[in-house]
Amino acid sequence: MRWCHFCVDAGYPITPRAIFSGSVAARIMIVGQAPGGREVERGLPFSGPAGHRLFSWL
Repeated sequence: MRWCHFCVDAGYPITPRAIFSGSVAARIMIVGQAPGGREVERGLPFSGPAGHRLFSWL
């Protein structure tokens, strides 16, 4: 998938880019969809209000 450029070549920009954080040795992974403006701006997943709520539940 890293080398696929069909969407970009067809005029569909891929924004925002996927945001990753964490360790490959972690025992669990939390995957989110549709990062908010704060996450995109900071480049850090779950750093906005929804992320704060999520981590308060964990």
